[in-house]
Amino acid sequence: MAPGVRATFHFAEAAGGIVPSNAQLIGYSPRVSIPAGQVETLVCDKPWTPLYVAGSHECLVVEVSCPADPLQYSFRPDLDRHVGQRNMTILEPKGPALSSTLILANPFAYEAVTTLHLRSFAVPNAERLLGFGLHVRPADVLLHADDEVLAGPLEALGLEVIDVEPGDYLWVGEPDIEESQAGGYDEETQRQLLGRRDPEHDFGPEAARVVLPPATVARVKVGAEPGGMQGGALVHRLTQVTDGVDVGGYALLSPCQ
Repeated sequence: MAPGVRATFHFAEAAGGIVPSNAQLIGYSPRVSIPAGQVETLVCDKPWTPLYVAGSHECLVVEVSCPADPLQYSFRPDLDRHVGQRNMTILEPKGPALSSTLILANPFAYEAVTTLHLRSFAVPNAERLLGFGLHVRPADVLLHADDEVLAGPLEALGLEVIDVEPGDYLWVGEPDIEESQAGGYDEETQRQLLGRRDPEHDFGPEAARVVLPPATVARVKVGAEPGGMQGGALVHRLTQVTDGVDVGGYALLSPCQ
């Protein structure tokens, strides 16, 4: 039995890594007790209606915990199984938005170099994903097509993933530092993140660089241009690295010609 289970719902603007001050509270679910081996749907007490802002991307974060099994690392789905995240693109009523503003936040209590790294890959014949009655959106499949878990299903559909020159049909602007504070993580979360630093890890070519003061943010414009191969798709994976630590990332899909 898990007594007093509650979900907390947040949203944040597109970011290389979400920190507490980036997230805005939506609401909570009522507390429920869930018997062992059973499931329960937790519904937010307030509806959320996204607003379109030019190039609007939103990150939804849900944290679920109870007194006997509490949350430890807020907004970190990579560190805590109580946290889930889903990124969404809010479309303009008259058509899709092709650009976005990405937030780069320094989560540490000291000045640190923050870089944005880029890897790109192509999926030829991506149009084959249409009409198969998939239980997920074709765009979601493409954004994760380089995941080993999908290698078998994609091969069965006659699809393959090809590495391409990073940045084709993608543009990345210069970071613009803001005076607003990022509200960095607590000391324990910072310690956990710094423990993952690997000087030998290759994050891919560098697309942007900025030196951020403690717990501050920068904004950088990114956009995916129409292009690529006929019937195929290009996927661009951006990774934010602060003081050598993979803080988070974002992915963009270039529309086909």
